Amino acid sequence: MSDLSRKFMSILKRVDEKSGCRLLQAFIDDIGEERSYEILELAEGMTRFKNYVTEKEAIQIVNSMINYDNSKGAKWSPEEVKNAIISLGGKCELEGEYNWWALYVTIEMVHSDEWGVLKTIVESSKEAAVCYELAKAKLLDKDEKYNVRTYFQL
Repeated sequence: MSDLSRKFMSILKRVDEKSGCRLLQAFIDDIGEERSYEILELAEGMTRFKNYVTEKEAIQIVNSMINYDNSKGAKWSPEEVKNAIISLGGKCELEGEYNWWALYVTIEMVHSDEWGVLKTIVESSKEAAVCYELAKAKLLDKDEKYNVRTYFQL
């Protein structure tokens, strides 16, 4: 966090609501309503989940992945991943832990980085299930070593 961000946080914690709203309105007027809603969505998501990614961030992340076989981009579409998770009886989102897009990018990251090794010991019919379970393990790690926003430098 930059010094400027720390200073704003410190001040906003001490400012009365009316003054704080005027200050925030000045920011909204300056950066525009669309960007303000993006920031609001991000702030709300980050307060609801330990691991949170927006749809826009997720698509950018998976599109830029370089996979184990040197191909680029996502292995599966978001809909394919959702359908696979549902067929496994899994959860696409876990309140307080991860949102759907954080899970999706983590599944794609596991596949991109690790399937080259995993395919030598796991049959291909279990590809989505294994990537889902490994992604969940990362997102629910009790040591909290993995954070999706930190990992992808968001």
